[in-house]
Amino acid sequence: MNFLIDENLLAAESLFGAWGELQFFSGREIPRDLLVKAEVLLVRSTTSVDASVLSDAPHLRFVGTATIGSEHIDQAALISQGIKFSNAPGCNAIAVAEYVLAAILTPEVRQGRDWRGKKAVIIGAGNTGSATGRRLAALGMDVCYVDPFLAAGHDSRCFGGMQMIERADLVSLHVPYTQDGAHPTHHMFDGTVLNSMRSDAVLLNASRGAVIDNQALFALLQKEPRTVVLDVWEGEPEVLAPLVPHITIATPHIAGHSVEGKVRGSYMLYDVLHAEFQLTDEKIPLNKVLPQLALEGGRWETEMDAPDFIDRVTDAVLSIYDPRVDDQQFRARGQTPEGFDELRKQYKKRRELSALRFYTESAHVGRLRALGFTVESD
Repeated sequence: MNFLIDENLLAAESLFGAWGELQFFSGREIPRDLLVKAEVLLVRSTTSVDASVLSDAPHLRFVGTATIGSEHIDQAALISQGIKFSNAPGCNAIAVAEYVLAAILTPEVRQGRDWRGKKAVIIGAGNTGSATGRRLAALGMDVCYVDPFLAAGHDSRCFGGMQMIERADLVSLHVPYTQDGAHPTHHMFDGTVLNSMRSDAVLLNASRGAVIDNQALFALLQKEPRTVVLDVWEGEPEVLAPLVPHITIATPHIAGHSVEGKVRGSYMLYDVLHAEFQLTDEKIPLNKVLPQLALEGGRWETEMDAPDFIDRVTDAVLSIYDPRVDDQQFRARGQTPEGFDELRKQYKKRRELSALRFYTESAHVGRLRALGFTVESD
């Protein structure tokens, strides 16, 4: 098979190299001359695949995106030409959840808050929202979800309507971008919704930029400073530059960019392709391509109700990932389309919290694992 692969798909050579010829491309646009021979096209969220792309790829049999979202793929066009498709649902859910956890533990966002007992409202209870909710609950927060699709089922978690954000200490957005249907998310957080939030609440968006009306947010923040974390921006890679100085932590759509998350995305496509083309070679186990444990955290003896529990968690989390570093780089170099894309392309090898191992007694194991750490009990 002839593969055409975004150069940012980690572990691609290890996973697909034995199956055929691999060619790689960089940037948002796919070089048309490389599409001519391609039978398998593997991309990430920055690359659109539509009818114009397909017209230059006469041999294409499969398109995959190593991301949760798939709005950059014209699936109707694929279906019309009999081309198979897969995304990678949940591949970077852990990374996004840990971005949220790290962001709210930074001093700039936390502002002296003890998050234990505070109310978190998560918009969207899919893979990413659920992963975020588990970590916030492990931190001691009271977590509820807004998700009309799941609320109508038999999910036993706390669900409610949008009015919950009026009482929330933290509102974290984890929905796909949609413009139609029963519950469109385009400008879901418009001026009216934004103004309904408490002025001392934290708003965090790590889903899609246009879920928040960026102009409405800018108008609000000009009148009243609030604590806002944005990883995604309406119109990216172009951003509303006057908005940036009003944002507490600003990053260039990298919340899901952990090494582990990227490898999982590649592996999920590998898994689908192995089945789709009925390949008979022995499958490579996921743990053979995932990075291994990196750091030892020593013993954990801090009780959940100890005064320094949040501080202890903060030290551990920020030792692995501190979003303020990405914030500084974004403010310095990421506010142009070219700078935005370059920061994403050259993003450092960020590890997940599972890279840090603690030893502890059995009473602490569940909570530490729910936060994301590797734990071994006595």
